[in-house]
Amino acid sequence: MEKVKIKPYVGTKMVLLAFNWESGKDRADFLGFAIKRSPGYGKAKESWLPNRISFNGPVKGKEFPSNRSPIQKFMWWDNRVNYRDRSIKYTYTIYPVAGSKDKPELIEDAKSSTVVGLLPDEFNGVGTYFNRAVVSSQAFSKKFPKGVTRNNKPEALKWLADGLEQVVPNFLNNSDAVEGAIYHLEDRHWIIPALEHYQGSLSMVYDNAKDNDETNSYAVSRLGEKANVQLLPRTHAAIMHNKFLVRISGNQATDILMGSANFTTDGLSQQANYLHTFACPELAEYYLTRKRILEDDPLKSLIAKDAGWSGEITFNGLKIRAYFSPEKKPGRIAMSPIIDAIKNDAKGSVIFSLFSPTDAELRDAIFEAADRGLMMFGLINKVD
Repeated sequence: MEKVKIKPYVGTKMVLLAFNWESGKDRADFLGFAIKRSPGYGKAKESWLPNRISFNGPVKGKEFPSNRSPIQKFMWWDNRVNYRDRSIKYTYTIYPVAGSKDKPELIEDAKSSTVVGLLPDEFNGVGTYFNRAVVSSQAFSKKFPKGVTRNNKPEALKWLADGLEQVVPNFLNNSDAVEGAIYHLEDRHWIIPALEHYQGSLSMVYDNAKDNDETNSYAVSRLGEKANVQLLPRTHAAIMHNKFLVRISGNQATDILMGSANFTTDGLSQQANYLHTFACPELAEYYLTRKRILEDDPLKSLIAKDAGWSGEITFNGLKIRAYFSPEKKPGRIAMSPIIDAIKNDAKGSVIFSLFSPTDAELRDAIFEAADRGLMMFGLINKVD
């Protein structure tokens, strides 16, 4: 009998299991999959991963063990792993389930198992950090059944940030000097206090392009008079959307912090974002050069004419290229390599996470890849 095939994809806070059972296509009574995890939830020796949909549909606030309500998909997340203890190894055993909804039966002879452990936040010189950012989720409703109140707001924000709020303070703690460029610098819970307590040399370009824009005024008032801090307004751009910090030691760039997260409370907690750190001096130097171009507040046209991708940076087995906007219209310098990769290099799947895919050529390339039979797995902010 065919065994279940399993492919685990392990992250820093959850596990994605992809699976298939070839024999299922020949079974009219094939109901789905049951997934058992060891160790289980809490102090349990083992637990069945839950399904929120039963044979009779979903029931608000209730979950059903997958051995009784099989999972009718070919992939499933487990986000209830204990990522505070990365030493734990989890065994996932996946069974095909057949029979009827009143009497589902596990097919023992076809089960398969896989053993995984979570990745550390920092691996091979690269740090990867995500927040939860799911105010509307069932998990948030379960954790905060009365919603966000004045009394529980700090706890709720920290739960949503899920460690992302500590990435910038930790980066500062291990730095003799830091330079960077920040779009919105307004988080009063974690980032501005960390910058106030920072004793090293700090130089940051910040967005100040709009008249009467007071977004960063609080940060300027708190940090602008500190002897170790230099704040440089960027005025010659519609939006200076950079969000990066460079660690400097002995006048040499050593590390870079960058990502999608604005340095705002919402950006760290309620909006879905990430931050990366790279202990890569060559990449850090590339970002530092950009910051020092921006600190002179050049006209947009002057930096657009030099837009282009960096050369390939090799770091711990990775191949990295970086790009800074803007470019001269109707430029395609930024998008063309990405679109070419989808069209010519994607062999099995296209995975993407985008705020708003407004570029028509990019959308067409993604749709064409789907028409070629590639697996599409993506997230966008909303479907218009």
